[in-house]
Amino acid sequence: MPKTLPDPSRQQRWITFLRNHSEVIAGMDFFVVPTVRFRLLYVWIAIDHGRRRILHFNVTENPSAR
Repeated sequence: MPKTLPDPSRQQRWITFLRNHSEVIAGMDFFVVPTVRFRLLYVWIAIDHGRRRILHFNVTENPSAR
């Protein structure tokens, strides 16, 4: 069966989607930061894209710690 391509005039662009839904989109990231003394800090952060503000963050040396 041949694949039909969607009509480009009806497709929503990615930037349009982001603008339309920015008030309800949140992002999360988890990363490791090495310190000057070669210790590792584990960082978790949640960001509200609509208001461009940090919702929550946490930093720990032990990722299994509460």
